[in-house]
Amino acid sequence: MANKPSRYQEDIFSFGRRKTTEHGRVNAVAGSGKSTTLFWFIKELNPKNAVLISFGKAIATENGQKITRMGLDPQKVKSKTVHSIGYSMLAQNMDKKPNMDAEKYRILVREYVKTLNLDRGLELEARSDLYNLVNLIRVSHTDPNNEEDVIELMRHHDISPGEYTKGAGPIIEHGIQIAEKTGIIDYTDMIYLPWVFDFKTYQSQWVLVDEAQDISEAQRWIAKQCILSYGGRSLWVGDENQAIFGFAGADADSFARIKADLNT
Repeated sequence: MANKPSRYQEDIFSFGRRKTTEHGRVNAVAGSGKSTTLFWFIKELNPKNAVLISFGKAIATENGQKITRMGLDPQKVKSKTVHSIGYSMLAQNMDKKPNMDAEKYRILVREYVKTLNLDRGLELEARSDLYNLVNLIRVSHTDPNNEEDVIELMRHHDISPGEYTKGAGPIIEHGIQIAEKTGIIDYTDMIYLPWVFDFKTYQSQWVLVDEAQDISEAQRWIAKQCILSYGGRSLWVGDENQAIFGFAGADADSFARIKADLNT
């Protein structure tokens, strides 16, 4: 961590100290110290109730250790991933305990495609495209029953429409029913099902989001649920020119959508 914040970082800290309910976005270029800015922000404000949201368990664990080394209470300033928050929402609200099965939707897709009696080559292609489409629909909160929106999603991700792609909606609905009856979920369900069921989560005075340019609609929804309903604030830090997880359903217009959602 740098010894002294820059004047740009000081402006961000001043924003945090203001007695307001405003939310903020920081568009920082690569190498400008995005994560350092967040830790300086935490140090300067010393919030009583905050969550730092990062991508990946390893990064969240490392950030939690940094928070402890800064002398802050890790129970007051928590370090989490969006998926860990989503899993907690499911664990707290579902009748059945969430049970992770990474192959859940691969199995559902394979079973569906098998009913189409395609030749071997096309069957493998169909399984791959349909599995990707099922994931993209969930992370983007696209209505699987809205044909126009699904076709636009496929066009954007270079998935060719076919008879088999019509199975995305039924497969997702089946997956939701399985989760309700048995608790079986996959990785994407962790951030999709809380939205489907409109589950609530523990809210914080400050929600700090790192690498916000890579966040998907489903992840953004989870993060927003963490903001205290009355007086809660958030700071989203990233570089809108670096969307490295676009292939995984990250929203290329993430920063613009944050502005529209939260009036930052």
